[in-house]
Amino acid sequence: MRANKSTPHSSIIQANYTYGIALPSLNMFSENYTEFFASGRVISVASYSFEDLPSSFYFIEDEELISPFRTKTKASSNTVKLLGTDISSYGHLLLTARASLYAGAGELRLYTNAEACLPIQMQEPELRLTPLDIASFIDEQRETKSTVALASKLASKADLMTLLKSFNTQDQSLIFGTKLSKDIILDGELIKEIPNQSILLLRDEDLAYHKDLIGQDTLSLTQSLAKRLQLNIILLSYKPFICLADGQVYLQVALPDSLKSQSNTEVLLGIVMALRDNLKEASILQILSLATYIYREACILAKQRVSKEILLSQDIIKHIPEVLTSFRD
Repeated sequence: MRANKSTPHSSIIQANYTYGIALPSLNMFSENYTEFFASGRVISVASYSFEDLPSSFYFIEDEELISPFRTKTKASSNTVKLLGTDISSYGHLLLTARASLYAGAGELRLYTNAEACLPIQMQEPELRLTPLDIASFIDEQRETKSTVALASKLASKADLMTLLKSFNTQDQSLIFGTKLSKDIILDGELIKEIPNQSILLLRDEDLAYHKDLIGQDTLSLTQSLAKRLQLNIILLSYKPFICLADGQVYLQVALPDSLKSQSNTEVLLGIVMALRDNLKEASILQILSLATYIYREACILAKQRVSKEILLSQDIIKHIPEVLTSFRD
């Protein structure tokens, strides 16, 4: 099977294989990614190879992914909410908040420890900060039904359990950053309360927490977790992919060799938050594919303009608006 830039937009090509690829083609189709080979047992996409694949493989054209975003001409007027009280993660919270604002979040409210509010406010005066009280937050969320992400741990497991149960009752999903991954993967009590259609960001190293799955390849392990936890997972690595809660896997274009070591999960989390809020009618696949693409393109722009071996998150964040402009144009 062959795909190239002349393939009709908004088309879906289906073959009798399982694993899928979501590749927005705006500057993403390099020569290495325009040919796909499939046989009865092995499918290879550039440097990707996975054996013994079950049924149904999809290739989704860029218009399928990008068209929902083209209708957005300005930032959302909604409020997105970011939670985290881990004293060691204040920098992570701040960078996630900045990334979300740069990616089009209309208003962002950060809920954290009372003692962290003043130092964070001094660095980011535009942020609305609120000391986190779980009971008050849940009462407020019942009214607003805002997009909510957890960037770091809460003060206690009891607080997290209360939050999860509340979102389950209200049939609302959550977005979990990588700093929640160990708790989410390992704690059986928490797993039972994870709201349906929630999103989890993972890195390769996060998968090592699950000793029962050691020995599986990265893709199979992530797929097992997504199906067991009923979560939609982005695995952020040199070769990122998306695994939906139903087990479908969508490979993304790998980062360039010069960016192999980049893993700025707080930036990707902020982008996912903003898109989840902006694109109410978009599917989970569209949102996660767009977020991964925006992150990748912002990394590439930053690398072209910043003379650093490893980019800082702030270097990537400031290039997000330029990537968004390319969508709208």
